[in-house]
Amino acid sequence: RGTPTTPPEPWPQPRQEQALEICGADVRPTQRRQVQISGVTPNFQAGERRLQQDLRRAVKEVRNSSSASVNQAEQLRETVSCESEAIPASRLQKVPRLFAGLQLYLEYGTDLSPEGESAAGAFSVLLQRLAGVFGLGPELLNMYRDIDGNRIAFNRGGCLFFNLRYYEQCHGGKDERMALSFWYTTLCHELAHNTEPGHNALHENIMEGLIAKYLPKLMPLLSAEALCPGGADGAIDVDAL
Repeated sequence: RGTPTTPPEPWPQPRQEQALEICGADVRPTQRRQVQISGVTPNFQAGERRLQQDLRRAVKEVRNSSSASVNQAEQLRETVSCESEAIPASRLQKVPRLFAGLQLYLEYGTDLSPEGESAAGAFSVLLQRLAGVFGLGPELLNMYRDIDGNRIAFNRGGCLFFNLRYYEQCHGGKDERMALSFWYTTLCHELAHNTEPGHNALHENIMEGLIAKYLPKLMPLLSAEALCPGGADGAIDVDAL
């Protein structure tokens, strides 16, 4: 998600350093219509408001059929993807401590404020719970905090990263059920990339399958009891529910 912009210059190639580097690939023009997506999003809240408007419209636009019959001829629908996703280069450095078993990466030259540390604690517990839904250990999920990138999460060769800044701006201190539902879907999206790297019909089918398969294990986390867990770190044994 982002705003239209002019085609970017080719992204720099990754340098060999110990710190984690995430660099976007070259965006090459095609002969067909091309949509460029800006890689900069200082604040996710405006996009979140637009998304909520789109969701309300998607439900509102359902119509009653007054037709006595429906006749639709067989047809072939061709879909050609002509979009380019501009993924900004970013450099992330691991923080030398864990949050509820999860690693946190910060963009170079930035520090974690006391408010950010509190948000990281809450976000890590949320992701820890969601990891349990899929039978994953919390060490398999990672948080990161960039400066103004437009990505909410990404999959780097099977390593999953989730944007703490998005959580802070859109979910911190708000409806926990909505946050759990959102990040559950996001996790399914990133898991689907382990099978299909692109955003296409196959990726969509895999994501939908993951959502449907693991939804019964998510539901107990949305109960009132689960939203006010006991224990020091708020961890929940999903298999015990």
